[in-house]
Amino acid sequence: MIDLYRSCTSQLQDSPPSRNVPSCQHDAFTHLPRHSHCDYVLAPSSLSPSNCHFLTSNPTLAMRIAMPPRSGPSPPTHPSPSAYTTVSKTLIPAAHGHAFSLPASSRFRIIDIHGEQVVDLMAWINPNPPSTPTPFTLTRLEKLSTAYTRYHLSGVTPAIGEYLWTNADRPILQVTEDTVKVHDMTFMSCFPGLYEKKGLVGHRSCAENITSAMRKAGFMSTVGEGDGEDKGLLEISGTDPFNCFQNTPNYSLKRLGSSRKGDYVEFEAVEDVVVAVSCCPYDLEGFNGGEITDVAIEVLERN
Repeated sequence: MIDLYRSCTSQLQDSPPSRNVPSCQHDAFTHLPRHSHCDYVLAPSSLSPSNCHFLTSNPTLAMRIAMPPRSGPSPPTHPSPSAYTTVSKTLIPAAHGHAFSLPASSRFRIIDIHGEQVVDLMAWINPNPPSTPTPFTLTRLEKLSTAYTRYHLSGVTPAIGEYLWTNADRPILQVTEDTVKVHDMTFMSCFPGLYEKKGLVGHRSCAENITSAMRKAGFMSTVGEGDGEDKGLLEISGTDPFNCFQNTPNYSLKRLGSSRKGDYVEFEAVEDVVVAVSCCPYDLEGFNGGEITDVAIEVLERN
């Protein structure tokens, strides 16, 4: 099976990504067929190696082919996209965050407006009626867990129809549409101390963005805000995000910034949820295309 992946032989470029440089022309995760047992992309021998950014001869790739089908509930039969109506559109300014509640069976779409912008996603089971924002104690809540999700998906990014799981081992969000198909479940959100160690005191961070957004939306107490020991910020910093559009390049064919202008990923809430996102402000080493840009959230409800 390893030979399936040796048709593209060039290494990932060392230079920082640029929004003016297109992704691999083969757009492998979007157009190539997937293996019947593991949903992994099969790279045909006809691919030209000249323009493919690829981690060659990676054993993790070949090992994934031989693994059994991934676990989870059988995907339900979904209504067509026309069965949903967009009820809200929210622009999230570059390097800021947003939080909102969503009833079960509703959908939301995270849109990368300009391309190569990572978005950190967190979600909690909502203990209150979705229409009534009420502060709750995050440490006692069931929440999205990338560790449980990695277990159910054998460590790889979810395919359309698959689920993100909670720390109570239950599905919380289902991927219903995805134009990128490359996301990260490995890294934490950036946090104030990360930037302070780089000499960037006061730099915005995803942990702060989500904490602020949760408080502004009324889902989180303001107790401790601005104090030396902000327990709310500490809790958010310790919650692992699902990093939309971030390519952790240890098993994938695309670049670190894998989303293009207008790309999106859409989720359906399995339960009533509270969702928080951060337009990642990490602007070092060419990450996020070297420039932080706006993203958008659309909420859709069934007709």
